[in-house]
Amino acid sequence: EFALPASCRDIHFAAFDGINNYSPVLEPPFTMARCGIGIYGMMADDTLNIPLKKSLRLTAKIVAVRELDPGTAVGYMHTAILQKPSRIAVVSFGYADGLPLAASNAGRFLVNGKFAPVVGRISMDYTTCDVTGIDAKPGDEAVIFGSSKDNRIEVSEVAALRGSHDYDVLCSVGSRTERVYI
Repeated sequence: EFALPASCRDIHFAAFDGINNYSPVLEPPFTMARCGIGIYGMMADDTLNIPLKKSLRLTAKIVAVRELDPGTAVGYMHTAILQKPSRIAVVSFGYADGLPLAASNAGRFLVNGKFAPVVGRISMDYTTCDVTGIDAKPGDEAVIFGSSKDNRIEVSEVAALRGSHDYDVLCSVGSRTERVYI
């Protein structure tokens, strides 16, 4: 039998994994649990046993769009050479903001609901992406993860580029990134 000291009103026993997988943590004598990653509608291994809606979006602004010719080098160390005429957008989000450097020439954003592949090496403050065929202009939103129209980029996709997991990506989002809670 478990007896509580009179000074203890609340007993915390579980994080979101416990809430999701072990319902006794929601029964007396336990009175509290941490929602953790569940607050974003996510579970690290995607085995949700309770219905949640994915609610997390990470976005940045497009600051410039340029029409570039074939043969143009993009990114530090010229890691991308354009093979065809391309529209390249500069997005104000880089590795200092939490985008894994491994996403260089491998990741993608969503711009106006369409996938825009990362082109070139990600820099500290900016990333370039190919918006050829996408109606994109400075001030438009680039979705790093989350939804845009009918498409979605999962946090796990970004984590896979890093060889890591969702928690690592979420904890890596820099302090200069504005948080908006709705």
